[in-house]
Amino acid sequence: MSQADERSVTVEDPTARTRIRDAALLHFGEDGYERATVRAIALTAGVSHGMLRHHFGSKIALRAACDNYVVAVLHRRNTDVLDAPTSPTRSEQNTPRFWRYVARTLADGSPTAAPIFDEMVTMTERWLVGADGVRPGAPTCEGRSRAALITAMAAGIPLFHEHLLRTGGVDIFARRDSA
Repeated sequence: MSQADERSVTVEDPTARTRIRDAALLHFGEDGYERATVRAIALTAGVSHGMLRHHFGSKIALRAACDNYVVAVLHRRNTDVLDAPTSPTRSEQNTPRFWRYVARTLADGSPTAAPIFDEMVTMTERWLVGADGVRPGAPTCEGRSRAALITAMAAGIPLFHEHLLRTGGVDIFARRDSA
């Protein structure tokens, strides 16, 4: 997107720090870390460039805060899956902003891409334990390897969203009205 007003950040916690982080998730996810600017992030968050610098100091520190947030959300979801495997997923993990950021971070080689991927593999591995318990035959390969492969394939879906839309007419980030 080219116009900052088309990028709105909706958050439950309206603090400036949270708005900045969520705007950064949006810009880093859509534009990539290198192309995203702190001024555009500040504009989307509805704060001044100085306020962004006050809260995060630098673009690198802002990226680290985003990465840490993503790892924390994924870790919390893993814990939720263990506690209540059938509970619905938390809303912050179901936003296009979140998954675009995850896919872009994994593709762009963020310094914390490995912990993000590892947390996703762990979540998938835990899900497979339950799924394997009800399947008729034993799996043919080790669970962690299967979880890593499934995670890699799932992470590729948001990464290739434009190609999916172009070739199959599937907009994975389109808002769905819940009935």
